[in-house]
Amino acid sequence: MRWLAAAVALVLASLPSAFAQQGEEMLDEEPAPHPSPVAFLVGSWADAAGEVEEHWIPPKAGAMLGVNRTVKGGKMVFFEYLRIELDEQGRIVYRASLMGLAPPVTFTLVSHAENQATFENLAHDFPQRIHYKLVGDELQMRIEGVENGAAKSSEWVLHRVEPCAGK
Repeated sequence: MRWLAAAVALVLASLPSAFAQQGEEMLDEEPAPHPSPVAFLVGSWADAAGEVEEHWIPPKAGAMLGVNRTVKGGKMVFFEYLRIELDEQGRIVYRASLMGLAPPVTFTLVSHAENQATFENLAHDFPQRIHYKLVGDELQMRIEGVENGAAKSSEWVLHRVEPCAGK
């Protein structure tokens, strides 16, 4: 009987250590799935004049982060903070905070193929769609939709650059 009490005491004493080890293993698990259909965006991109640039850091913990900046005549005229992540329903979404405004505008991934993705938010004023397509080292970006009853679009062609090239 004494040996049974000693065995139970030994098991009980080791439980906190076992739970602590299990917690450490849980912390070491792989991060949540990343938005892989858009991983082709990772890197730094700029137009030929260096006026429009977009930077994306690699996916981690279910999200990619990016920033876009436009400079004209030596002055920043536009910027946005970008996130591509999984929403509460498990969909891949693109969230843009224009000029740092909150809350961000959310677009849902509606189609993708190798090195291309289209996000859409038909309820947004403009744009309603955002397209990215990678061809070689050329990142083609297009926004489109309807504004004031008329179809409208804008396109940019960016090339891969060294991060923080400082053009």
